[in-house]
Amino acid sequence: MTLTFFLPDRATSLPWSKRSWTILILLLAVYVTLVGHRPIPTQPGAIEDDQLFIRLALELASGRWLGPYDHLTLVKGIGFPAFLSLNYLLGLPVNLSLCIGYGLACAYLASVLKPLVRSQIGALILFALLLFLPPLAAPAAARIDRDFFCTALTVALVAGAINLAMTHVWPRWRPGAVLLVGGFGAWFWMTREEGVWLLPTLALITLLGWRLAGFSARWLLEPGLAVVVALLMICGVGLTNRLIYGRFVITEMNSAPFQSAMVALERASYPEWTAYVPVPLAARQKIYAQSATFARLKPYLDPPGGRTVWTGAGCDDLPTSCDDIAGGWFVWALRDAAAQIGVMSNPRSAATFFSAIETEVADACREKRLECARWLPPLVPPFTRDQVRKFPRHLRAALSMATLADEVNPSYAPIDSLSRLELQGSELLAVPEHGPGQMIVVRGHAEVTGTEPPFWRAGSTQILHTDWNVGLPVADPSKPRTATFELTLACLFEPCVLGVGNSTDTAVVVPVQDLRG
Repeated sequence: MTLTFFLPDRATSLPWSKRSWTILILLLAVYVTLVGHRPIPTQPGAIEDDQLFIRLALELASGRWLGPYDHLTLVKGIGFPAFLSLNYLLGLPVNLSLCIGYGLACAYLASVLKPLVRSQIGALILFALLLFLPPLAAPAAARIDRDFFCTALTVALVAGAINLAMTHVWPRWRPGAVLLVGGFGAWFWMTREEGVWLLPTLALITLLGWRLAGFSARWLLEPGLAVVVALLMICGVGLTNRLIYGRFVITEMNSAPFQSAMVALERASYPEWTAYVPVPLAARQKIYAQSATFARLKPYLDPPGGRTVWTGAGCDDLPTSCDDIAGGWFVWALRDAAAQIGVMSNPRSAATFFSAIETEVADACREKRLECARWLPPLVPPFTRDQVRKFPRHLRAALSMATLADEVNPSYAPIDSLSRLELQGSELLAVPEHGPGQMIVVRGHAEVTGTEPPFWRAGSTQILHTDWNVGLPVADPSKPRTATFELTLACLFEPCVLGVGNSTDTAVVVPVQDLRG
């Protein structure tokens, strides 16, 4: 077997020429100018996303590690908050740093592929295509989240792996390639929870590199050292969490107790499987009867009123979830409910609780008290036939996202967090405040029953945030009681009105100015 294409020589691995360097730098400058100036909307009101990243980054920048423990502290990786805190020390706007980082990652990948394409012009074209690929060229559309940062890490890690696989072309790069692959690999692994998806690609690159080295056992030393570097960094974070919080854990979303509990719940939901709803209401009711530990969560997942803030949260995009808790929200609803009953005071208590759910549900499955599916991959619900049929349509929708025309949504935050997270977050991110032209806060009282506030339907207004105090926990949530509310609104056009009613009709349409009065 020959691999002629994968056998670059030293002639094609010469450094970039001055002209190529000039073109590369100009392309990067154009990219940063076009994309890096766009504002990134901050949404500290998104407590599991923007607020969490900003909070953790502020703690890191203050030298307090990740701060006091709660049910969100370790749920996501430290990678992106660490980037935000390091960027704060550099004093650069975060959108500019993201663009520069992605641009440098693309330049690195083009450099290591240059010997393979056997042309500096071809490598520059590849660099330009990577740089201006529309879905990757707009970090501003993504809010303060880790997606674009993770994309840059992915490109850099793949480039490093190719670099390491071709160290026979660049012998002097070997130590640097080992450190880059190990460092980028650890950072990537601790940025998102599903990093396992990239392992097959890295394994294939390593296999090809080993083939180029004639299957030399000595060559495997360098990839092995890169793995050691990554493991040392990852274990360092785990040991720090062990020292501060009492348990060796990188992220709780990936930890065995939580994943095992989710797999057990999804397996026990087999007879009631619904698209985009991994643990439907009908299945939860059956599981409550068989798991005393899971039943402790019933008042917060399925209270007497029948709905919670999580019910129907994905209704606009996932119609099958309008009367239930969609998959993208169920993990948060589960952890939030566990926090409500006080079992998330520390990582050990949380692990014990979720392990108990897994044990009780697995026993019920084994004893045929629950009808359960066979093994499922962690946090991966089954596909339904309806989802398979819809795949072509969703593929077309994904392709249609290849545009730079996305609007930047306004920043928003609960009014009580503006003085702390919004202002500190703006300082941390080094970005100017970006918001709607007219933002109005409306406060008042309303009579509610159950655990879900009345439905507010916007007319010419955009509801940026809704903050309700529905008086929970109460002995009987089904009884009417007075609740306070606070709406943060953006007036899109005149007249600025708001429709107030229930989920089926609009009771009254009133001008927002009247509500303020």
